[in-house]
Amino acid sequence: MGKFFDFLKIPPSQCTIVGDGSTEIKGFEDFVVKFMQEHTDDYVLMVVDENLDTVDETTNESINISGSQCVDNIRKRLPEELEKRMLALVRSANDSTTDIAIYNKKAVSLCLCFNYL
Repeated sequence: MGKFFDFLKIPPSQCTIVGDGSTEIKGFEDFVVKFMQEHTDDYVLMVVDENLDTVDETTNESINISGSQCVDNIRKRLPEELEKRMLALVRSANDSTTDIAIYNKKAVSLCLCFNYL
């Protein structure tokens, strides 16, 4: 993801990349809400993977967290004035009409899905 933003000429100081491990994945929603509350004058672009795979430490089982569901949860926690300053793009290789409808319902009015070929 860092290379993607570098290619777009976005300075590393303007990028925060999270998701390295179970703790960051499970804490993503809290992180974003806190970040938005601390940066009330900024506009935020989030690129979120739809399938966030991690391990449940209590059962040691693999779990999959929906990125678009995380975005939906974040939007519900933010006041409208902060939500308007956030654009979330959901990245998924699953791009069927049904999948896109789910992403649109949960995440944003405009959902862009990227396939890596």
